[in-house]
Amino acid sequence: MNAAPDGLAATAAGGGLATAISLLLLPATVISGAADKKAPDLLAQDGFFFAAELAAAVLLFATTVVILRTGVLPRWLGLVSRSSASGC
Repeated sequence: MNAAPDGLAATAAGGGLATAISLLLLPATVISGAADKKAPDLLAQDGFFFAAELAAAVLLFATTVVILRTGVLPRWLGLVSRSSASGC
């Protein structure tokens, strides 16, 4: 079994971090609207969700490449990850 290339590990870590940050900041738009007693800004919510979706696609694609190149996990898991990445 070969080790994963360093660039792919960093890409997967960056995609996971960006996904987590985007999803953690998603409720901030609702909270800020509630503090001002206004309706939540739906455009800002969509922006955070869209950013999380793109970052998740990067994470899943990098995971797919690592699984299929190294065989560290079963091949079927890499194929499921690939189909999930293309669905994002």
